[in-house]
Amino acid sequence: MQDNITIIIPILNEEENIGLLIDEIFKEYWNINILIIDDFSNDNWVKIVRDKINEYWNNLKIYVKDNKKYKWLTSSIILGIENIKTDYFIVMDWDFQHPIENIKNFIEFFKQWKNLVIWERKK
Repeated sequence: MQDNITIIIPILNEEENIGLLIDEIFKEYWNINILIIDDFSNDNWVKIVRDKINEYWNNLKIYVKDNKKYKWLTSSIILGIENIKTDYFIVMDWDFQHPIENIKNFIEFFKQWKNLVIWERKK
């Protein structure tokens, strides 16, 4: 089931968190897909993620926006959805606000033919 799910992670200047987040996700869910959508960052995230692609090559992809007309979070999520090849997707923040452990709950809901699952953040 994991190979039929893509985690869409929209980012903006997240070189501090993105490498660790990718490692943590793949540590728990080795066969899941991740798509990073960049919203015109100006930091070093690309090098970090490209290094991770060498490590997790088949399951990690990058989509870099090329038109500044469509920027900010909502357009990143829409572009992510348009560029996945899996039946299911999860949108996660890059800063660990969404616990990685919850991915297993989503997978269980998807197995039960739930087409929409929403989680909320708790402090």
